[in-house]
Amino acid sequence: MAAAYAIVYQIIGGIFLGVFAIIHGFRIPPLGPIMLNLLFMPLIWALSNVLGFRALKITEASIYSILFTTHTIWIILGAMLFLGESFSLRQVVGTLLILGSVILISWRHADIRFRRGELITLLSALAFALGILSDTRVVATFDVPSYLTLGYIFPAFFLWGIYYQKTNAVVALVKSPKLKKVALMAVLYATAGLTYYYAYFYGRNAAQISSILQITTVLTVIAAVIFLKEYSQLRLKFLATAISFIGVLLVS
Repeated sequence: MAAAYAIVYQIIGGIFLGVFAIIHGFRIPPLGPIMLNLLFMPLIWALSNVLGFRALKITEASIYSILFTTHTIWIILGAMLFLGESFSLRQVVGTLLILGSVILISWRHADIRFRRGELITLLSALAFALGILSDTRVVATFDVPSYLTLGYIFPAFFLWGIYYQKTNAVVALVKSPKLKKVALMAVLYATAGLTYYYAYFYGRNAAQISSILQITTVLTVIAAVIFLKEYSQLRLKFLATAISFIGVLLVS
């Protein structure tokens, strides 16, 4: 079922991004210099999404949140090694503070024993990081909405081609009440993808952007306090917020 979720999620996200790209002005640059990245893109994102959905199915959300933050470490290392980006000691400290705040706020007596679910989560984080690193090279020359449209549609049909026997599951998901939640998640993540790659397009620093992005977990918890009245462990939540804020100042 994870493959069916990944297929439907990516198709919906691709349609949303495609409409935005057409309004924005769909543009495709010369493909020769980035052909290897374009061939790699459907494989790595299909793998990342399938692993992610599978991990969420068999792993506690708190454990998943903690382990998935490891993708930031891979992105920083990859950006330094392959993209030639610099990352100062101050930024390293800031990143550690941000990751520490995420772990602090996500830890719910989590029992991390690196069983199957934990290992799948780590593999998903690694695949996600590789996808980001490959994409950052492409969006330096490719119109962001146009590329992201392809970045959702190509992996979806690539995955569907591999899991063609899941067609009935895909159809069942489209007809089920769960489609609204999948569609909402697809649109929100597609929007997040747009902002992330626009940030890289203008800033050219994947390591820095990926580090700052981790505060989304802390902001989610704070939003839950404000709008959902989740007042448990308030001191811990505010401590994590303060730590992440200091981390962002150091990374910026």
